[in-house]
Amino acid sequence: MEIQQKPFRLITIPVSHYCEKVRLALDILKLSYVEEPHMPPFHRFATTKVGGKSVPVLVTEDGSFTDSTDILKYLDSIVPREAKLYSTNPEQRQQIEELE
Repeated sequence: MEIQQKPFRLITIPVSHYCEKVRLALDILKLSYVEEPHMPPFHRFATTKVGGKSVPVLVTEDGSFTDSTDILKYLDSIVPREAKLYSTNPEQRQQIEELE
């Protein structure tokens, strides 16, 4: 799968560890994104337009991802093997998912 060229759109609110988790993953993977920050509860005007309710929402050419874990799994699926966020070792991946 080829990584999209157009920057991702990341809908966020200022203080959210879920949003921070996604920002960190995007930065670690060096993926281009444009953050669209909103104040609660006004973020819902942006998220509902793309199929979400809460934040973060990652809007991509492949669709919208509306949960931080789903976003990380999507990002993991589009990066090269050497850049994976999740281990390919089943036991290690299970540990990572449990910690997450």
